[in-house]
Amino acid sequence: MTIGEDNFRELLENYGPWALSYLLNCSVSELETPSDFAKNISTEQDQVILHLWSILKTRERVTPQELPNILQSELSQLIDRRISVGNALRGLCHGQTPRIPENVSPAERCLWTLTESAYPALLADYSMRHDEENISANYWSYDMYSNLANNDLCDWLHDHDNAFSDFSGDEGNLIRYAVHSTGMSGSTQLNTLAMQVINTAWIASLHSGDEETPPDFATLFEEVRTVFEEVRNGLSTGEYRSFVLVGLSGVILPAESQSASLRGFEILPWQPADARFSSVFDDRYYSTSTASMSKEVQFHYHGDVVVKIPITLKVAFPEHAEEHSSDLFRLSNELRHEINRKVRLVQLALLLSQPTIAPAGRWVWQTVIDPLSNGSGVAYEPKSPYSNNQGSLVLTVQNVENWRIWLERFLGHEQGLKKLSIGIRHLLSAVNEREDPDDKLLDAVVAWENLFGVKQQTTFRVTAALACLLDQEPSVYKEKQKQLSKIYDVRSRVIHGSAKAQHTKARYEKSYQTPAYESAISVAVAAYRTVLTSHVDLLACADSEKRNSQILEGKAEEVRTTLSSYEKRTWRWNVSSC
Repeated sequence: MTIGEDNFRELLENYGPWALSYLLNCSVSELETPSDFAKNISTEQDQVILHLWSILKTRERVTPQELPNILQSELSQLIDRRISVGNALRGLCHGQTPRIPENVSPAERCLWTLTESAYPALLADYSMRHDEENISANYWSYDMYSNLANNDLCDWLHDHDNAFSDFSGDEGNLIRYAVHSTGMSGSTQLNTLAMQVINTAWIASLHSGDEETPPDFATLFEEVRTVFEEVRNGLSTGEYRSFVLVGLSGVILPAESQSASLRGFEILPWQPADARFSSVFDDRYYSTSTASMSKEVQFHYHGDVVVKIPITLKVAFPEHAEEHSSDLFRLSNELRHEINRKVRLVQLALLLSQPTIAPAGRWVWQTVIDPLSNGSGVAYEPKSPYSNNQGSLVLTVQNVENWRIWLERFLGHEQGLKKLSIGIRHLLSAVNEREDPDDKLLDAVVAWENLFGVKQQTTFRVTAALACLLDQEPSVYKEKQKQLSKIYDVRSRVIHGSAKAQHTKARYEKSYQTPAYESAISVAVAAYRTVLTSHVDLLACADSEKRNSQILEGKAEEVRTTLSSYEKRTWRWNVSSC
C-alpha cells in the first residue's frame, strides 16, 4: 500500500469503515485488520486510496465532524454523464456500481444520481454516529445549488410536472416562491427539495432496518422514490404523510424484542444515528442520588427508546406574508397539539399496562421529519432535565404486549379520551416528571377532577364518584370515600398554604401507612384503568359533571349515608343522561 499502514489507519478513522469499503469495493470485515488488507490490496484499490489520501491531506484541518462535507464536496461533484467521482472511484476498483432501476421517470433518474452522490457522505456520517467520542457531531449536509443533476431535476419538474408549479411563482415574492409546510412551520424551495427528500429517506431507512449496519444503496433509493412520490401527491392534494420521532428515557426494551409495533406506532431502541436530534441535550448518562432512595440513578437524556409516529402534514400556498404568518402558525399549532396528544397516549398506555406504578417514559425530545421543511428541529424540551429519582422501567416481552393491548384500546376511543386530555397530562406529570411530593399530589387530584369534577360540593361528589367507580360494595366505598376525602383535605391545605398542611399530611400517612401523594396517584391510575375497561360508556359523556352524575346514578341513598347531618340537609344533585 503506497501510503503506508499507519496513514491508512488514519484514512480509515476519518472516512469510517462503511464509506471506505463502499469506495474500495470491499467488505467492512476486510478493513478490520488493516495489516492483512494491505497485503492483498489491488493496484486499482491503491489508486483510490491515494486519491482519498490526497483529499484528506490537502485540507488544512480535517476532523471526523467535517468529513461528510468533505466527502460531498470532493467525491460527489458530478462529471461526464452525471456520474459522481465517488462512483467513478468505485468503478476503478471494478466494483458493481449501483444501477438505475428500469422504468423510472426522468426526475427519478436525477434523484438516483443525487442519492448516489450523497451516499458516501451518509456512510461516513453513520460511522461517526457509532463513534462514542463523536456522537454529538454535526449532522451531514451538502450543497445542491451547483450540482448539475439537481439543476436537471429542477428544470424537468418546472417544465413537465404540474404538481411542482407552485414552486415557480414570482421570485420577487419570497412567500410565494417557496412551498410552506405545517411540519415545522417551515418551507423549502425547488432547488433544495432533493436534499430534503434524501434526508427524509435516509432517516426513514435508518429506523426501519438493522441498527448495526447502514442501509444499502438500493434500500435507500427505494425510500427516496417513496418520499418523492409522497411529496408529489401532497403538492397535488394539499396533504402528505410523514412521521415524527419522539425520544423517551427510562424505558428499556427486552433484549429478545428490540422493536415493537403498536398499531402503526413503532417503538425502537435509541441508536447513535438519533444523536442528530437529541444531542442538544446532555449526551451522557446523568447520575444523581437522593437521601430518600439511598441509591444512585442513571438517566439517559438521549432517550432509551424512540417512538416513530405516523402523521399527516399539510401544504400551505399563501399569497401574502400576513396570510403565511397566521394560517401556517394555526395549522402548525394544530399539528403540534395532535402530536402531543398521541405521545401522551403512548405514555399512558405504558403506565396503565404495568402491574405496578412506574415511570412511563420521560419525554425528552421530539422532531418532525418533513421533506417540505428546510431542516428538522427539536420541538420539545425535558421539563426536569437535571435529576431523576425514579430509575428506568425494564420491560419484559409480556410487558411490551400489554403495552400494545392498552394502546389498541386507547386508539379505539380517541375521541372520548380527548375530553380527558388535561387529566392525562397531569397524571403523567405526577408519575414521570414531578419531584416534589406536593406537586405530585396536586397533579394527581387534577386528574381526579378531570374525570368527575363538579361545581358544587366538589370534595364530596368527586370522592364519592371515585369510590363508587372503584368499589361496588356500599360498605367498601363508604370507607373509600372517607379516605379520599382526607386526601382532598391534604390537597386543599397544601394548595392554600395552610400552616396545618404538614400536620395533615403526617396524620394521613400515619393512618393509612402511605403518603397522601402516593395514594392520590394510585387512585388516579386505578380510576383511568377502570374507566377504560369496564366503564367506557363514561367517555361518551359531555363533561366531568355528566360523568359524575352517571356514575352516582341509582346510588343516591347509599352514598347519602356517608354524609354528615349538615350535608344530608343540603346535598342535591340532578342525575341526567350523557
